[in-house]
Amino acid sequence: MTLSSAETPFMDQLRAIIQPVHRAMDQLPYCQALLAGDLPMGCYLDFLRAQAIMLGALEHEMAQSDDGDIQGLFHSAHLKLPWILEDLHQLGADSKSHGPKVLELAHGIAANIRRQAQHEPLGLLGIFYVFEGSSNGGMLLEKRIREQHGLTPERGCRYLKGYGDQTRERWMTTVNRLEAIISERMASKAVQDSALALFRDLELLYLEIYPLPLQVSKPDPVTLNPEAGLHPITEHREEIHATRSATRISMDRFPYYRLRYGDRGVRFGDSDGAWFSKLCEGNPGSLLPQVDWLRKVLIHRGLPSILLIDHLEILADELELKAPSRSVHHQNLRDMAHLLRQSHLGLWEEVFWNWGDQLDLELKASPQAFPRAGHLIISATLGDIKNDSSPDAFLPWFLERERGHQREDLRFEEILSRVRQDLLN
Repeated sequence: MTLSSAETPFMDQLRAIIQPVHRAMDQLPYCQALLAGDLPMGCYLDFLRAQAIMLGALEHEMAQSDDGDIQGLFHSAHLKLPWILEDLHQLGADSKSHGPKVLELAHGIAANIRRQAQHEPLGLLGIFYVFEGSSNGGMLLEKRIREQHGLTPERGCRYLKGYGDQTRERWMTTVNRLEAIISERMASKAVQDSALALFRDLELLYLEIYPLPLQVSKPDPVTLNPEAGLHPITEHREEIHATRSATRISMDRFPYYRLRYGDRGVRFGDSDGAWFSKLCEGNPGSLLPQVDWLRKVLIHRGLPSILLIDHLEILADELELKAPSRSVHHQNLRDMAHLLRQSHLGLWEEVFWNWGDQLDLELKASPQAFPRAGHLIISATLGDIKNDSSPDAFLPWFLERERGHQREDLRFEEILSRVRQDLLN
């Protein structure tokens, strides 16, 4: 039923509709155990993992939204994913088991959030309402979990603590802002439908979280990256350490990663590296097509091919250093990187790095300059010339970033045109 009384504010209508659903959820075994202070640590960790997956998707979609009202409502102070990841890290979740079905359901909800953002963006407001409203009960739940497991806000309960003493004030601000947006945009049905759909999905999720099923301890993919999906990752912990180390080396080598993608780029570097580590266990002949597919996806997302090639070589070095007993698999990764390098750079392989350094010196006069931009320009242009079957997203980003900082002696369109001509000749 959709309520549409002109006299009743929409947020009051929404609360009236959700209230019986909420009460029913409070009777679930998971919620009862949580309120009674009887929730096993494994179930709490699975709750945090699921929240990381779902909120990671919601926060990303709202932050990237082109809708002015969503932009006005959501800002960095609403970000909860960093709190959850910190809790998981403090509790050593990477070394503890997890329920695979829980992760599957959470990723399903995350996929629904992404579809909502694409087809009915204002429906994100209903999902935001549900998750933001959960902060109201967070402090009570935080007290239960803290007392049961001896945790603190600094160790394992940062997410549940939420906004602390500011919770009520921030909630009323959110409700008033939502009321204004929904009334002005006549979005009551989209918001109501998305909120109710989320509650239905959460009910299934909570039924899976508790009681805790028999599990086998494996590296936790959510701790690496809650947005990465369910692709397989290495089960060897020393390789997980190697992938994290390789990500940070690559980030330092190419500052562009952090400049454009921030912490999210670090998480995807970790999860992709864990996937590569698993992938290299397979038939060497099947590796190149899969990695080449990812290379084309990354081009479309703004990562020229040289970044993946260089990262694979760094990853192979780190895997060899930290997991030498599996070197036969790591050689597959190194061979694959060599093939990609030959394919991408061709005749330019021997001069690529020197030419990139020279171009960097030319670009250094720009206040927007960053190290190894020249190498990325050459790599992206090479890919464009070779028609890599994926639109390059680096060069448009680079030009847009430099626009407004042009100097008479430094015209970036002319530089890119010259690089292209040099490569063609």
